[in-house]
This record gives sequence, C-alpha cells and structure tokens, in this order.
Amino acid sequence: MCLENLCISLAWSYYNTVCTYCQSFLHKYVHISFLYVFIGLLYISTIPHYNMYISLKEVILMFPEKIKITDELIQLIIDTRKEHNLTAYQLSEKIGKNKSWLPNIENRRTKNISRDDLILLFKDFAKDKNMDAEEFVIKYLSPTATVELNDNVSVPNHYLQNSMGIYSPDHDMLHISDEERIKRMEYYIQDKPYEVDLMRLKKNLKDLSDTIIDEFSYCETPDDRRNMINLVKTMRVNFQGEFAYTQKLYQFPLFHGDAETCFGKTVGEDYLQKTNSNIESFSAKQKLLYSYADICSDINFEEGNYNLFVDLMFINEKTDIEKLDDILFGFESFIYELHEYLLAAKNEALINHHPCKINFIRLFEHIIKSLNDFISNVKLDYHFEYTMPTQDTDVDELIKKCLELNTITYGIKQAIRNKKQ
Repeated sequence: MCLENLCISLAWSYYNTVCTYCQSFLHKYVHISFLYVFIGLLYISTIPHYNMYISLKEVILMFPEKIKITDELIQLIIDTRKEHNLTAYQLSEKIGKNKSWLPNIENRRTKNISRDDLILLFKDFAKDKNMDAEEFVIKYLSPTATVELNDNVSVPNHYLQNSMGIYSPDHDMLHISDEERIKRMEYYIQDKPYEVDLMRLKKNLKDLSDTIIDEFSYCETPDDRRNMINLVKTMRVNFQGEFAYTQKLYQFPLFHGDAETCFGKTVGEDYLQKTNSNIESFSAKQKLLYSYADICSDINFEEGNYNLFVDLMFINEKTDIEKLDDILFGFESFIYELHEYLLAAKNEALINHHPCKINFIRLFEHIIKSLNDFISNVKLDYHFEYTMPTQDTDVDELIKKCLELNTITYGIKQAIRNKKQ
C-alpha cells in the first residue's frame, strides 16, 4: 500500500482518537482537498480535551513497585541533574542515598529501581514545575520509550503524553522519521489492553466530574443546585436502568467546544438555535412516550406483572380498611399518571406544531368503571355524577375532567370511613 493510501485509511479509522501527531503527518502526505476535511474533523474532535487533563494519580495510573531501568530513563536522569548542575554523587546524597547509588544506575550496574526511589529521585525537580514526580517522568521521558504500568501493562510513552496532555519538549512530529509517524498512528487505532482503556475511562470520568462540579459552583440558587443534582442522579438512574439505550443517547455528538468558536458567530448561533429546537422536540416526544408507558404498566395483564385493577376482583365489604386504602392510593396514582400523560400530550403537540389526536376516552371509561366496581364490591353508600368526555373534548378540558376524578376518590375514602365506624 502506498504511503498516501495508508494515511487515508488510517485517518478515517483514527477520526475519534485524539492525536496531535496526525496533523503534521497529514499535512505532508494527504491530498490537499482531503486534508482540509480531515483536519477540520480532527480539530473538532480534539476540542473537548482542552483543560481536561488530570494527574496520573487521579486516574490511578501508577508505575509498578519495581521498574526496569532503561536507556531512556537513564538519559532522563542524566539530563535532569545536569540541568540543575548536579553530579551523580551530589544528587545521590541530596536524596539521602549513598554516593554510589545513582552512579550505579547511570552506569547500568543497577537493573531495577523501586517506584518509591524513582519518585524520590524526581520529586524536587517535579515540584519546581508544579507537577507530580510521575507526571514529570512521563512528560520528559522520550516519547519513543516504553513505559511499564501496573498489572504488567506496557505502553509507548507518546501515547501517555498525548492521553494526559503533558507533552515533552521534543514531541513534535516534524523531527521524527516517516516510519515512526506511521508506527505511532497505527498504535492509536489498535485495540489496547483492558488496563489502558480503564485508565482512559477513569480519566474521562474525572474530567466529567470536574466539569459538572465547576458548573455547580456557578449555581446561584438552591433550585439551581437541586437541578444540577437531579441531572446527575437522572444520568445515573438512566445508565443503571438501561445502559445500552442510554449509551446510544449520550454518544450522540452535540458540541465539540463553544459553538461560535467551532463554527463562527453566524453559523454557531444558528446551530445553537436549531439544536435547542431539536432537543425540545425530542424531549417532548420522549416525555410523552414515558408517560404512555407508565400508565400502560398499570393496566398490563401480562403474567407476572402487577395490575392495580385485578385487585378489584378480590375485594368485598369484609376487606380490611388498610387494603382498601392501598387500592384507592393506587387509583390516585393512576389518575396522577393520566394527568401527566395529558400534560405531556398537550406539550408535545404544542412544541411539534400538530393537533393532539390521542384517544384518551377509553382510559376515562376504564377509571369510571373501576371506581363504580369498587363501590359496588365494597357495598358503599356512595354515588357520584360524572360527565364522560368525548373524543371531541380538547386536552385542556380533559385535564379538568381528570382533576374531577380526585374529588370522587376522596368521596369514596370518606364513605369507607363512615361504613367502618
């Protein structure tokens, strides 16, 4: 495969991966018309990752207890101490080791170093740059070095640098060979070990947490804070309830950064307006669907499902008051669900600009029949008048008729109290 075709193949596979290395490579080899399209997509895909990098400790990315001393690590040690005008003897004593400790490492007589000693070695240098020792090592270690992590996992350092956003001074792709460019790009589209993917997952979860907490700090009222808390709770409940379907929803791309920055002022404003319209439309439809499913669940006669109205067949005038109260509470809940269903239908029709054509009458007929059956089975001295709505009754009037049902259930409760006294 020629270099250009290989690049195009890798580019499309690489679309959702953040990699700054691709840009210089593509500039050099890809046909210019394709280049503009790809770079635009790549730019968008990288935007969410700005200001979202976290320390290695926060994603539990730790070096193993015993670390193999490589040529790249030795070179980092030498370069760092020389930058601070320290000899190997001086640095050994500075960190509380005997004079020959570091020379033995640099001369390759020592084959391994403990994680604690590695952190001790770079701790002060990292502190000067406001970094953790492990971050310091990742940043200034050669991008081509192989880094050992916990659980016997090894990854190229350029992958860690790119994932963590802590690039070394010599990470620029322009200074490496074409073969190395291709090698790095190929690594990004390969399947990674579970531990590496878990590291990235934890990183992104921490990013999400930081973003939400940052927004929470701007909440000015208790209502704003409650809404934010409910947002997170709803996300959690949705994922716990139906992970696969919730995943489909959250995988849908909406923003890759500030809309005006991505698309320009005019296009950005238009995009936001139409996106808001789409969200409102979908939200209204989904709320209507949820309300419909909620109310249908109470009249589901499938085996194994609870059905409020089946209980009516097993009550009589000897049924204890607690059982009757439970059934009436079920009726009240069902009436509330009907009320929510009506509101959702009205809102959906209004937002999506069409008349509401749902037939609610059968639900009203079902409730009235069930309430009359309840009164008859318990032999209550109670009667009510109720004008049944028709198919021509508008939604606002149906909402009023729904509220009238609460008055009936209250009257039934009072009749039960009078009968049992």
